[in-house]
Amino acid sequence: MDPAAANQAAYEDDDAVGFYRSYAEIQPPERAWLRDQRAELTGSRLLDLGVGGGRTTAFLEPLAATYVGLDYSAALVRAARERCPGVDLRLGDARDLSAFGEADFDVVVFSFNGLDYVDHDDRLRVLAEIHRVLGPGGLFIFASHNRDWRRFDTMAGPGRPRLSRQWLGRLRRHLQHRRRHRQMRAFSVHGQGWSIVNDEAHDYRLMTYYIDKPAQDQQLVAAGFTPLACYRLDGAGWHGTDRDSIYLNYVARRG
Repeated sequence: MDPAAANQAAYEDDDAVGFYRSYAEIQPPERAWLRDQRAELTGSRLLDLGVGGGRTTAFLEPLAATYVGLDYSAALVRAARERCPGVDLRLGDARDLSAFGEADFDVVVFSFNGLDYVDHDDRLRVLAEIHRVLGPGGLFIFASHNRDWRRFDTMAGPGRPRLSRQWLGRLRRHLQHRRRHRQMRAFSVHGQGWSIVNDEAHDYRLMTYYIDKPAQDQQLVAAGFTPLACYRLDGAGWHGTDRDSIYLNYVARRG
């Protein structure tokens, strides 16, 4: 099995598409960078990667002078177009942005951990592609799973045993997920400050990239970016090791 290909296939699944079609929440860290970077977002040429069902389109497109949304799931692009008719929403892959020229954008956004569902080498390729299509001084805003999270690479249980139909249903799902989790763990990869592991996302169907903040900052610098800000899951600024946030939001500037 190719884990990255399996990840992509999972985003064509009816359950995943249904979730992203209905999901509309702006998350606390997104509210924070929208507030702090609003001046640069306003009137920008903006590329929105991993648009899913159009959640971010709804709040980013009105700010931008020109907006392009991209996702590698055809089913999700269709859902986004239904939500945001008339907006430039395209099927495409962040690993290959050859449809765009150098410095075509002022801002690139890759929200809700979309960067975390390719393998390590492809992640570096995505960063290089984003650097290429951003103009000098452009902003890159993205989210990524936090390897310092206290529940990293652990599986949640079904909860306290109770003789109820609800708990028995949770137990049945837990046993199904545990079997899948055991199978998927064979594809785990661990590097310096980062790991690719099977987690609870979409019922343990995905292999997810987790990285600690120092390693993420190093990746950004190596790709030609300067880290500017990092936000915890509650929207507060990052300060020291964060074991409470399953993922972090980052803002970086292209050199």
